[in-house]
This record gives sequence, C-alpha cells and structure tokens, in this order.
Amino acid sequence: AVVIYSVTVMSVVIQGFNELLGDQDRIGGGYQVMALSLNDTNPVTDLPSAIQANPDLNFVRRVDGQPSVGILRNIFEASARLSNSSDDGFTDTILTGVDDDFVDSNRYAIMLAAPEYVEDGEVDTDRLWRDVKENPGLAVVNSFLVPSRNDFQFDVQGETFTLAEVKDLYQENDYMDPVQIQVRDLKSNTTMDLTVIGVFDDFASQGLLPIGVYTSTSLFDAELPREADANQFFFHVEPGAQDAALRIEAAFFANGMETLDINEVMDGLQSSNRAFTNLLLAFMSLGLVVGIAALGVVSARAVVERRHQIGVLRAIGYSRGMVQLSFLLESSFIALLGIALGLGLGLLTSVNVVSSIRHEEAAYSLVVPWMQVLGIPVVAYILSLLMTFLPARGAGNISPSEALRYE
Repeated sequence: AVVIYSVTVMSVVIQGFNELLGDQDRIGGGYQVMALSLNDTNPVTDLPSAIQANPDLNFVRRVDGQPSVGILRNIFEASARLSNSSDDGFTDTILTGVDDDFVDSNRYAIMLAAPEYVEDGEVDTDRLWRDVKENPGLAVVNSFLVPSRNDFQFDVQGETFTLAEVKDLYQENDYMDPVQIQVRDLKSNTTMDLTVIGVFDDFASQGLLPIGVYTSTSLFDAELPREADANQFFFHVEPGAQDAALRIEAAFFANGMETLDINEVMDGLQSSNRAFTNLLLAFMSLGLVVGIAALGVVSARAVVERRHQIGVLRAIGYSRGMVQLSFLLESSFIALLGIALGLGLGLLTSVNVVSSIRHEEAAYSLVVPWMQVLGIPVVAYILSLLMTFLPARGAGNISPSEALRYE
C-alpha cells in the first residue's frame, strides 16, 4: 500500500509537469525555429525580403503573403534603474527592441500587466502588445526581474537590474501598477525613459527570451544615434517541414546565423526528465519486490503451520485444487487490499497536491497516467500470485494421513 501510494502520487505529479513543459506555445511563443546572428560585419537587414527571395525557404509559413517571423534587436551593453530611485547608479541589463513582426506573430503569454489590460483575471495580451507597438516608450520585462512572494533570497542589491525595490510588486499579484524606469545604451550613452506595463510569463522567461527589458524598436529609431542590428529571429514553419532549422541556417550561412529547432529542444528536455523520473519510479518499485517476496515467505510459513488444518480439510472432502485456491484467495485478499488502499489514497492525495500547485501555477492540470498508475499494481498483483502459487501447490499435495500426524 505504501509503495503503490508513493508511485501513484509521483506519477500524477510528474505527468502534470510533463504536460506543462510540453506546451510549445507557452515556452516557444508558437514558433518552431529560433535563430541567433551576432555577425556585426554582415547582419541580416531585411529578413522577410530575404525569405521571399529564396525559394528554398518556401516552408516558412506565410500570413497575408508575408513570412510569419519575429525579430528582436538585443542590446547587450545596457543598464537600467528605477526613475524614482534614490540611488543614481545604473545596473546591467539586456535591452531588447521588439520589431512589429514579432508583436504580430508571437504567442508569448503575459503573466502580469497594468490594470487596464486585465479583465476577469485574464490579461489581454494582444491589446498590450499592440500598445507597445503603437506607443513607443511602453515596455515589458522578463519575469526574472520581478520577485516572487516565496523567493526570500531574491537579490535586491544585485549586479543586474530588477524591480525588487518596487513596493508590493510580486509575480503572484492580480495586476501591477505601471513602473517608470530609465534605460541606457552604453555604446552611445543614450538614456531613454520607459514605462513597464507587463511581465512575461515565467515559463517563457525561462526559455528562449533574454533576461531584460523589451520595448518597441520604434523607440530605438527615434532615440538612439546608432542602429541596433537584428540579432534574434523566430520562424513559423509549415507542419511537416523536414530539417527546417538546418535549412534556415544554410540559407543564412553568410550572416553567421545559428538555428535551434524548438520542438527538438523541448523533446530532449522531456526525454531527460522522463528518464530521470522513470529511474526514481524504478527504485521505488523495488519496494514492491520486497513486499511480494515477503508475501511468498508468509504463504510458505502458513503452509507449514497449517499442515494439521490442511489434513482436516482434505479428510472431509476438500480437493487439492480447493486447498490451493484457499491459499491463493488469502494472498489475493492481502495484495488487493494493499493495492486498493495505495491507489485510493494516492489519487486523493494527488488531487490535493495538484490543487496546491495550481495556486502557484494556474496552467498546471491534473493528468493521471492510467497506464502507469494501473500497470504497476496489475504487475505487482500477478507477481504476488506467482509467489504464493508454489506454497499453495505444496499445500494441495499434502496427503491427509501425513497432515493429520503432523504436530
């Protein structure tokens, strides 16, 4: 019962996290391929036109005749501070310019936003991104910049920029008040004023997005005396496209582009997680082996201690099969009782655990891997019957005369 209980709870909790990590739209923003190009001598200047001109890239999805791509312009040499901070010092950050095509094509979720973008507890992500696009000076930040109520070691005075000093701003809030910040491009020494109105979803923040501040590229064009090169690219590709990442990398080889197949990366992560969790389940299932062996020992001892009773049963007409069946039924009752207790309590605990996790992660869902949850108990039950079959068979072979003489 204890082992079945533990295996059931662990299987349900792990399956829930696997489903959560398998949400490609959430982690990858709906894109299938991500690419980086840090080549300053030959940057990609017009990605949509380059795709249109290359027939080898016809697998890149089109929307209204235009390639569905997203472009980010990362400025790695940047710093930021709160506008009302008493400290005049800036701390390091990554400043990212968001092109219009990224705003139009990405499906990254926003976990926290200003009140005007929140309705019935849901963030109007499309409206928020549209405002960022149309109103240069609005910004979104990575969730790593915002503390959690449970993160007691969040670095308030660290070397990188965060919003930890903003009063009562936590990831778990229903909404956030707009935060005024200043960002500085260290190469040109240009300072820009921004208003933070949203925070990226925490899963998206742990994926392919830089940890920093995001604003419209239009602000860069208006404020910066230099041009910020496009260096991070996202692609929607048609379903079934083979080796899409490698073909995109080959097409932009001269620009030093390196690509990443988001599906393959996620599958690899899930495979690693599954291998690790299966190893844990295997170790826990060893407890079943001990329990099954113990049941076989108990059955063998019961045959020895009940030889006289077996003789009486045989003397009054019980057949060998009936004696064997009585021992098998006894072990079955013990095994089935343990399995039922373990499964029942395990599923009940799993529901409570999932409910608790959903307070922190609303997208976490209750998913029961029935093949695993029921498969292990069924195998355990069959093995328990096999372990008791030999003692039961021995009990059926005892002759009445021999058994009755047994003291």
